[in-house]
Amino acid sequence: MSKFIIYKASAGSGKTYTLVKEYLKIVLKNPEDFRHIIAITFTNKAADEMKERIMQRLTELSKDENQSFKEELICEGVTGDIKSNSLIALKNILHKYFYFSVLTIDSFFQRVIRSFAKELNLHIGYTLELNNDEVMEKIISELLNEFGRDEFLTVFLEDFVYQNIDESKDWKIDKQIRKIGMEIFNER
Repeated sequence: MSKFIIYKASAGSGKTYTLVKEYLKIVLKNPEDFRHIIAITFTNKAADEMKERIMQRLTELSKDENQSFKEELICEGVTGDIKSNSLIALKNILHKYFYFSVLTIDSFFQRVIRSFAKELNLHIGYTLELNNDEVMEKIISELLNEFGRDEFLTVFLEDFVYQNIDESKDWKIDKQIRKIGMEIFNER
């Protein structure tokens, strides 16, 4: 299992549904593979929701419920005894919950850094802090530096400026981009 798959989608487009389905497509082929999957999302709430949906779908499939979802999995290449493999996967996850890795980006990097703490000469009780303001300033700066170089971005930013002018808002968009960008760090 050496595939690295990235799904990029906007809010409300069904990311969690897609990620749960892709997760199950892997696990239902080999119920032990859950130990080798890391699903990464932005917030703790999203990670908890994804875990809950994975467990819910496995429970439904192990009871031969939710036939439409089962048919969707079959259409997308899942073979074998889905009911039996769902029950095995469900039991495996419950008995080895530590390996059930649906994480936030932050917790993923914390795990990586912890595993290399000794090599990095970090103390056992280290704390890692991210300066959100500094990171956001750098992102905005790099984004605005791409203006004129990236055609899609240029058109998007021009439209954004014109929309602000039409709405009698400030044409300087860096503050608005910052406000939108800071949503990444929110736990809502």
